[in-house]
Amino acid sequence: MSDQTNPTALIVVDVQRALTDGDYGDPKPENREAMLANIQSLLGKARDAGAQVVYIQHREDAYPPMSPGHPGFDIEPSIAPGDDEPSFQKTVGNSFSNPELEPLLRGKGVTDLVVVGMQTENCVTATTHGAIELGFNVILPVDAHATYDTDEETAQEIIARTNSTLGALTGADSKVITVPSAEVAFAHAAGAGE
Repeated sequence: MSDQTNPTALIVVDVQRALTDGDYGDPKPENREAMLANIQSLLGKARDAGAQVVYIQHREDAYPPMSPGHPGFDIEPSIAPGDDEPSFQKTVGNSFSNPELEPLLRGKGVTDLVVVGMQTENCVTATTHGAIELGFNVILPVDAHATYDTDEETAQEIIARTNSTLGALTGADSKVITVPSAEVAFAHAAGAGE
């Protein structure tokens, strides 16, 4: 992806303390540190390019750690938003369920999205599907999303299966590309960072 020329935005999905810290009911994701390091690297590249960065926070008012005002709702401090980087809330998996997200991206001329975060098989997958349905191309860094073990699969098995499944996803005029974070590059979108 080093020749990335389309206006690209970074979407950081649900990297909230309730999901990453292991202090609020969910365990720490096995690949937590690697995921956060890779997101930090992608944030650096996006910011250096002046690309749009957007944070998504999942809200569940019936579950206090995922409710505004609770420390668990906060974005992981090591990848905290900059002053000019918006954060949108959602109550379902697909980040595009928030009606403000798509107009922001379209207004910045964004055509390609780098999608990272939590939880691999849930909100990362739903957001990727939502983006493809809206005609955005998605770059999915294979090492910048995380989940937990289930009774049926380990987290690493879920991540590998999801990378493979989403990597084959296409829309009418859009596609998903799976690559390591190190291969992701950002192109500046008109108006991004202004």
